Amino acid sequence: VCRWPDVGVIRVAEHVVMLMLALAKRLDDAQAVALSADPSWRESRRTDENTFAYNWSVRQGIMQLYERTVGILGFGEIGAELARRLAGWGVTLLYHKRRRLPLTAEIDLGLSYAERDDLLTQSDYLVNLLPYSPDTHMSLDARTFACMKPGAMLVSCGSGGVVDEAALADALRAGYLAGAALDTFEWEPLRSDNALIALAQSNSNVILTPHVAAGTPNLDSGLEERRAVYTNIMRHLRGQPVLNRLT
Repeated sequence: VCRWPDVGVIRVAEHVVMLMLALAKRLDDAQAVALSADPSWRESRRTDENTFAYNWSVRQGIMQLYERTVGILGFGEIGAELARRLAGWGVTLLYHKRRRLPLTAEIDLGLSYAERDDLLTQSDYLVNLLPYSPDTHMSLDARTFACMKPGAMLVSCGSGGVVDEAALADALRAGYLAGAALDTFEWEPLRSDNALIALAQSNSNVILTPHVAAGTPNLDSGLEERRAVYTNIMRHLRGQPVLNRLT
C-alpha cells in the first residue's frame, strides 16, 4: 500500500488560507490605498528607526485568524489538508459533513463536528468545500447567509453552483457579511453581469480568482504528477521497490 500525496488538493488548501488572510487583512483595500500614493494623508518623510507612518490611512476592520473560529462545510481531502495547515494558527476548527469522522480523526486533525446551523452561527470564517449535486445546488442561499454570524466572511473553493451569488452580493451590500472570496462560480468564465464583480472593484473586501486554486507552475505540471503515479505502478509490476510505501 502506497500513499501518493495529491498535490492539487494541497494547492487548494493553500489557496483557501491565502484568501482567508486576504479577507482578514482587507488586502484589496490596503493595496488600493498604497497604490493611490494620495498626498492628502500626511506629509511623506523618509523612514528610519524613529520615523515611520504606521497605518497612515487610518484603516479599520483589519482582523486576524488567531482566536477566530473557522467552519469547514463539506469535509474531504481538501478539508483535511486545510485543517493541517491551520493547526498552528490558534484557530478553533469546526466541520460539517454528512457522515461524521471517527473521533480519532477529529483528534488528529484538531477539529470538532458541528451541525450545519451551529457551524453557520459560530464561524467567523465559513469555508465552502461542498461538491455540486442536486442537493447542494444553490444551497448557500439567503437563508444560509442570514444564519451566519454578523461580520463573518465566506471563502468558497467548492463547486461553483453551490453558492447563490446574488444572495451573497445582497448580504455583502447590506454589511451583514464582512467579506467574501470565491474561486469558483455558477458561470465560468465569469460573466460581466455577476453582481460580485462590482463589489470586488469597489474595494468592498470581495476577492475573486479565476478558478485557479489548484493551479500549477505550468500547464504540464499536472501531467508530471500523474506520470509519477504511473511510474510507481510500473515499479511494482517490475518487482522494484515502490515509493511512499505505507505497508
